Amino acid sequence: MTKLSLASFLVGFANEATRTLYVQMGVANSSGASYAFIQAIAAFVATSGIVAIALALLGSKTEHMAKNAYHALVVLLMAGTLLLPLPLVYPHVSVHIPYAVNAASYTCFGMFMWIIVAGVCGRYRHAKVRTFGIVRAAWALGPLLGLLLGRFVLHRAGLSVETAFPVMLLAAAVLLLASNAVFTESDLVKAMDIIPLARKRRFRAKCMRVIERYGLSEREGEIMIMLAKGRNLPYVQEHLYLSRSTVSTHRQHIYQKLEIHSQQELMNLVERAEE
Repeated sequence: MTKLSLASFLVGFANEATRTLYVQMGVANSSGASYAFIQAIAAFVATSGIVAIALALLGSKTEHMAKNAYHALVVLLMAGTLLLPLPLVYPHVSVHIPYAVNAASYTCFGMFMWIIVAGVCGRYRHAKVRTFGIVRAAWALGPLLGLLLGRFVLHRAGLSVETAFPVMLLAAAVLLLASNAVFTESDLVKAMDIIPLARKRRFRAKCMRVIERYGLSEREGEIMIMLAKGRNLPYVQEHLYLSRSTVSTHRQHIYQKLEIHSQQELMNLVERAEE
């Protein structure tokens, strides 16, 4: 939850800081037809991106599709940021397209993150109000501070290439921080584990059949499920707060009860649980 909130805060800050400058480049003074054109492009890109994300998440058999969707969103967000000085450096270039990319990328990112937040709230129902409230507060605070930064820059230095470049660099650095240090690929994988996809329910049902059939204890069942997912001993230690010797002992007991000798045999046994 903390990482989701911080990522939402940082991305919102970066997006709104650049958006504020885009608006002052002429979007605010656009004619009705031009503004409608901007919104149409943004809506089309956002809708296409949202549909692609939804299909990727629903049809993915592994976390790779979710990772690819996340990477695509980061690239789109970076594009909306890095294009900021373009209309100032090349006056003949319209601000409408870069602004549409900026708006669409943030909309797509929002849908992606709220899917994950919904999954987290559904999994941890006892804290769903608190989770939603904290993430929503971060989602509002980030853009507010980004707006204040953009307005401060415009008030103190005006709109020029010299002011747009520092804002662009800051926003790009914040986006890189959010995607590479705050909410990383490993965090995405952990979040995807929370979302109750049908394939995960089937996998857990298979594990429960094995646990019941061979009479594993509750702790042995927890460890067996992690091992069946391909997790190693250090991961199990960290996740369950157990010592290495304790985890090794539980693993030996599990293998003895299941009459197997390796983790691969365990994974095969779980895979055949329905047969």
